[in-house]
Amino acid sequence: MTDTRTNKHRDIIATGVLLAAFLRASTQKRGIPRLEDFLFGLVSGAELIARTYEGSANLVDTFMSEQVHLQGILSSRAFQTVRRDIGEHRIGETIGDTGTQRNIVAASVITIVPDSANEFGVDPEEVLQILVIAIMATATIHFSRFSIDAAQEMTLDLLREEKKRQQSNSGARHMTNKPKHAT
Repeated sequence: MTDTRTNKHRDIIATGVLLAAFLRASTQKRGIPRLEDFLFGLVSGAELIARTYEGSANLVDTFMSEQVHLQGILSSRAFQTVRRDIGEHRIGETIGDTGTQRNIVAASVITIVPDSANEFGVDPEEVLQILVIAIMATATIHFSRFSIDAAQEMTLDLLREEKKRQQSNSGARHMTNKPKHAT
């Protein structure tokens, strides 16, 4: 990579890690203490954003291409600074059930990320990179009892399952929205 591309990717890594930390702190204050619920909501929101972009880019492909940078992500100054904050479990009032909590995280992602991306002139491919890095950072902490390779494989499975879930929900929604024929 050229120096410019290296610096740009370093900025994308820092942005993804800091996005995870910011969203985690925000959702904890709003009654979502469990890292698992945060991770699942982050993945749901990221997949919803990815589906709005045209072209062949998607979260799974972006994840696969970013895996080569995982050690750089985990050793980055940004990640080392916020690792504890992302993984911390704060005792406090919890709102709703886990589904509601995950939906709140997803709503935060789809509200904050596109607006910020537009404001800073970030292109769709970079948005997906930032989201994947936020997911990788969070998942590495959540699945820390496993090896890094196993944690990343579980994360990849999570991304694939979420994509399937949203596609099936979208298909079901299209089926129920079809006009009924008069008999």
